[in-house]
Amino acid sequence: MVTDAVAACIRPGDHGTTFGGNPFVAAAAQVVFRRVADAGFLAASCERGAQLARGVRAIAAAHPALVAEVRSPLGSGLFVGVQLAAGLQPKPLVAAALQRGLLLITAVPAAQHLRRRRRLWAARAARVL
Repeated sequence: MVTDAVAACIRPGDHGTTFGGNPFVAAAAQVVFRRVADAGFLAASCERGAQLARGVRAIAAAHPALVAEVRSPLGSGLFVGVQLAAGLQPKPLVAAALQRGLLLITAVPAAQHLRRRRRLWAARAARVL
């Protein structure tokens, strides 16, 4: 749920929601929070995130005409941002990745930014890359 002012600014697909507010997903959120609170979870997430960032940077280096920038802030875990080269639209890339089992979302509407959707199954994403 959002305010009318926020609703007027976003369209379907602009904003992903992990826990949509109903009792089932709230219970699932509690399980996720317990898992994330585990002492080794953050370290493993950072390790996998570094692996993912290296893979994305290697792809970017191999295709400099397609990728303008790769961002992965230190300690961000599985959050890697990719800015596509000017003039490229993310929609075809998002669709192609989904066909290969990798979920991506755009972070900025009508821009050339992609954001890898967080999920706990990091090993699969690393293998896809």
